[in-house]
Amino acid sequence: MTTNTRKLGRTVAAAALAAAAVVGMAGSAGAAGPKRVIWHPECIRAEQTSEPWNLGSLNATYLCGRGFGVKMPVYELTDGTTHRFFVGSDHGVWTIWEDPEGHLAMAPLGGPVASDPRISDYSGNYIKLEVTGTDGNTWYKTRNANGSWSGWYR
Repeated sequence: MTTNTRKLGRTVAAAALAAAAVVGMAGSAGAAGPKRVIWHPECIRAEQTSEPWNLGSLNATYLCGRGFGVKMPVYELTDGTTHRFFVGSDHGVWTIWEDPEGHLAMAPLGGPVASDPRISDYSGNYIKLEVTGTDGNTWYKTRNANGSWSGWYR
């Protein structure tokens, strides 16, 4: 994989790399599951901004501040594909995934939401995301083993 493929934008690069180094890997090698959380300590603040996140050829904008952007969960599937989850400037949940060969893709998962996504359950290629909705309720979205995503449910 080229250096450009792994390049992150501005201060996000330093924060993400430091987070990976500090938080490290959880679980055993080769096992699927949450591997790390991308930690953005600069997002612990009262004001909310939209920050650029450049990951290879993909450009995203995530919310930072007022409870958003502090922790972005990262999950690795059994095939080595890595998913990163964040709240975009549209207040919806997004995922960026990267396969073992370094190919990147991004997709919206819907919203609006009032919290960063959390991984509440997982197994192999199954992921269950949890968020707080703008209605104050806890909402879930499931990635099935075949790669399809459910709608949001309570």
